[in-house]
Amino acid sequence: MLKTLVEHYQNSGEPTIIAFWGDHLPALGDDYATYIDTKYISGKDDPDFLKKMYSVPLVVWNNFDTEHKDNLNISPSFLGPYLINLSGQQGNYYMDYLDELSKKIPIIPPKDHYAEMNINEADLKDYDTLQYDILFGDRHAYKDYTKPIIDPNYHLGYGPITIDKAETDTQDLSGLSSVTITLSGSNFPPLGYVTLNGKPLKTEWRDEHSLAATVEGDLLKPGMWDVQINVKNSKDTVIDHSNSWPIEMGGR
Repeated sequence: MLKTLVEHYQNSGEPTIIAFWGDHLPALGDDYATYIDTKYISGKDDPDFLKKMYSVPLVVWNNFDTEHKDNLNISPSFLGPYLINLSGQQGNYYMDYLDELSKKIPIIPPKDHYAEMNINEADLKDYDTLQYDILFGDRHAYKDYTKPIIDPNYHLGYGPITIDKAETDTQDLSGLSSVTITLSGSNFPPLGYVTLNGKPLKTEWRDEHSLAATVEGDLLKPGMWDVQINVKNSKDTVIDHSNSWPIEMGGR
């Protein structure tokens, strides 16, 4: 496929850059056991450990500067600014920062290899802070941008998570130890979970139109139940949610 792409754009007449790279090796066994058993590496102290376990093939081709060649030995974070410079475009503040950082520290290894590569962790403090701000923070560095960074019309999955109906298997809580809420609607994500008045419930995903949640313990109280579907990322940040659905419960 790479050969096909190159051959096509060699004759297209349109200035084109192709960046082609691989992915890291999968985790096979505890503590690299599979790679040690097959003698691919001798262990974590293998002199070629980083190269064998973390490096990936990378090729960048273009059809407008065929004389210039670089020996690319960089971290993935620096591929963006490299391509921007190659294309003659102007990067944003973050790309400019990465471009300067790549000249000082072209490869950022796992932290336990900083010492052997003479990397001072303090020199990467700004790098860590900028990444956190962009991914999980308040995006302070974007304060002067006129265009919104987040698309307000973006929805996780195939569309907005919508509850059309929420029913319980009973309306009277007297003497019960648990109640099941069945929700129907559209675009229910497999990793979505139901909340009752903001509290997460044990949730069973059935398909994108149906799921069930169990109410038990201290949440079994009469009154108005506000039900919603939420999705969190690995940092426990809610990244999408459905509309709310009220259910009035009696008893006790």
